[in-house]
Formats: sequence, C-alpha cells, structure tokens
Amino acid sequence: MADGEPRQPGLFFIGLAAAWEVLLPARREGYEGGTSVLRRTLRESAGRVLTGLVRPSAWLWLFRLLKDCLAWTVHRLATAPGSLPAVFKEWRNKVTVFLLVPRASRLLGIVPSPDLDLKPALQQAEARDPFSGLWLLEGLVHDVVFSFFHQNKQPKGVLQGNLPEHMTTALHAGLGLALAQWAFEPCRRSDNDVLLESRLQLFLDLCRENAQAENINASLESLGVYIHVFRPFLLHRLDAVLAARTDRLRDYFWHGVGRGVYFAMQNAVPYSDRNQLAFIDRNAPDETGKQHALAGLAWTCVLVNHRHPAVIDRIWIQPHGERLSREPGFARGVACAAMMRAWISPDSGYNRALLDYRGGCYWSELVVQPIQLALESALPIIRSKGNLSAVLDHMTIGAYLHALV
Repeated sequence: MADGEPRQPGLFFIGLAAAWEVLLPARREGYEGGTSVLRRTLRESAGRVLTGLVRPSAWLWLFRLLKDCLAWTVHRLATAPGSLPAVFKEWRNKVTVFLLVPRASRLLGIVPSPDLDLKPALQQAEARDPFSGLWLLEGLVHDVVFSFFHQNKQPKGVLQGNLPEHMTTALHAGLGLALAQWAFEPCRRSDNDVLLESRLQLFLDLCRENAQAENINASLESLGVYIHVFRPFLLHRLDAVLAARTDRLRDYFWHGVGRGVYFAMQNAVPYSDRNQLAFIDRNAPDETGKQHALAGLAWTCVLVNHRHPAVIDRIWIQPHGERLSREPGFARGVACAAMMRAWISPDSGYNRALLDYRGGCYWSELVVQPIQLALESALPIIRSKGNLSAVLDHMTIGAYLHALV
C-alpha cells in the first residue's frame, strides 16, 4: 500500500468478485486456480481492508467514493436497468485479469529465473485461450524480471533477443510494469524531487537495457499504469518532472495513466465509469494528456471486455457516447486495441463480435468505424512498414500512417 493512501476498501470488491468468479465454475472463463486462488485473494483482500479501515482517512475516502457511485448507480438503474448484467460481467472480466497477471508463472507451471528460455514459455502462454494468453504474456515477463531482482542481479537484455513479432507489444508492457515497480516501489511521500528524478532515471536505464529499441515506448508507457494504481501520490509530481523533458515520455505516461485508471482499486466498485472519466478530466495536465489518457482507458476497456461487446456498449458507449464522440483519443484507443488483438490472436473472433454487435446510436461512430479503419487500412501498412508500439508516438493512427508512407 502506498504511504497513507486509503485504497484498501476497493480490494474488498475485488475479493467479492473473485468469489463470484471461482464459485461459479460453469461460468468461469480465462483462468485456472480453483479454490486456492479464491482463498488467497479473499485472505489478502480482507486483511488489507481491515488494516485500512482503522484509519480515519480510509473512512472518509470510502464515504466519498460510495456517495458518488451511489448517486450514479441510482441514476443508471433508473434510466437503464438493463445495464446491471453488464456491470457484473465487467466486474468479473476485471477480476479475471487481476488473477491472471500476477499468477502467470504459477498458472503456466513455469518457474521464472534469469536463465529461463522464453520461447517455450511464450508458446505455452500462446497455446491458452486468446483472452488468457494476452494477459499471461504480460505477467510472465513481469515474473522473469523479478527473478533477477530476487537473486540480486540486474536484468539485462530480457526482451532484446529474437521474439515473435506479434507478441512484442504485450511483452514490453509487462516488462515496463515490472521495471516501474522495481524503480518506484521504495518511493514515499516524503521523498524529495532529486530522489524522484533518480528513480525515473533508473527506470529509463533499465528499459533501455532490456527492451527492444523499436518497442521501448510500450515499456515506458507502463510507468503511468504503475504510478496511478500503486503510487498515486506521485502522479502530479512525476508529471511535473516529465513536463520539463523534451521527449515524448509525458505522452506515454498519460496513456499509461489512462490504463491505470481502469484498473485502479477504487474503480473495482460497480458503476465507477463516470468517476474514471471525471478523474481524467480533473487530473490531465492539458488536452494532449487528456486524449492520451482516454486512449489508454479505451484500449484497456476493449481488451478486458473484448469477449462481451454489451459491456462496452452499456457501460461506456450508451451513457457517455455523446461526450466521447468529441474525444478523438477514445476512438484511437478502441482502434489500437482491435489491432493488438488482430495481431496477437487473429483467429479469436473478438473483433468480429464487436463489428457484428448492434449497439446504441454512438456504437458505429466510436467502435465499428475505428475498428474497420484500423483493420482494413492501418494494420496492413503497420505490419509491412512499422510496428504497433509506435502508434503511441502519434495522436491519431492517421498521423502514424502518414509518417510511414
């Protein structure tokens, strides 16, 4: 837990969702683990909740969170009662990812070590169902990186070998998350800016030493995920440091923050969609940062709920479609998620399900049209002349295609 950051109550909802997922084995999708996973998750959640609730700040945080969510929940249930099944399905999808990523090695039966031959392990992860495979790739790389640290070794060249091209974005995202955790986990509120900058430099050096040069931006982007989810008290201080730089690291950072917003513990509460958008509106430093954050949010939302188009439609498009239609970042995130899915598991059928789904009035504009453009026009060019990670360097996919052509 971050210094004084009362986020533990959100873990309670994760524990409940884990119980829902594991106790209904006929409806389980995407991970294994059985009752042992359930017991561990509930034990960890209950312990942290009880520890956090002795703090007055936690009670205040929980009151504000539930007050905001309750008002929106009542409104949504009154105006769109059919959204309730989608809310619980999204809840289950998030928890499936929560259980897949940190337990990747265990679920694959692999003992991570600095000497692990990645190729057979990657093939094993890819052999799982398409939904699980993506998240297991991220988690596996994270475990391999930490196997170096556990042996007091500094990782070097972890992903700089010859990797399957279609896996590189997912692998580099997992690499960046592990390196961000190693660099920033020791940080506390009382740390001065000099120490913060030294931690940032450590993270950047580790990324350069372990990532492929053409895919390093996918690793750098994960810094925003880690900071928002686990060290949110550093968010604005680190943004100020990044604003003084001349590279694109700040853009990557806010794209990662958008991903982190979707996975943040407080957003494990049902009907937290409005809070997520409000957080981006309040905290993004400028319009560019806001659009990158919305792209990261959309990217993650689609990848987590790819199997269930109704979740994306009823939780995000129907209530927020008018607003999101004015935000180009959201459509870009949807398109990038579709390209990533088509790249890593082209036969999954997930993109086709989104294209065939008949959603609300903004579904075509925000989902169908961006995906069609991405798959029919952008992806063939990117495959032949570029790489998917480089999309992060541009505000729109069209701008990246123009740079390639």
